[in-house]
Amino acid sequence: MATRTSASRSSTEALLLSELVTNAVQHARVPPGREIEVRYELSSSRLRIEVADASDEQPQQRTADDNDERGRGLLLADALADK
Repeated sequence: MATRTSASRSSTEALLLSELVTNAVQHARVPPGREIEVRYELSSSRLRIEVADASDEQPQQRTADDNDERGRGLLLADALADK
């Protein structure tokens, strides 16, 4: 995911990173000792954020019901990130 950088975007970037790492921690289902990798690249006016885990499964965006307290992280990340 990539997003343009500026002082006003730093909160959005922090939220994106938090959502992606949280998703990896909660859903990776890998043995202890398997790491989650976070990489970022700042070039020109763009910040690229990558989060990878050791799971063989790809994350799946789902549709959360109105009363669900979880299940919107990837939807939120997709909506906030510039591609």
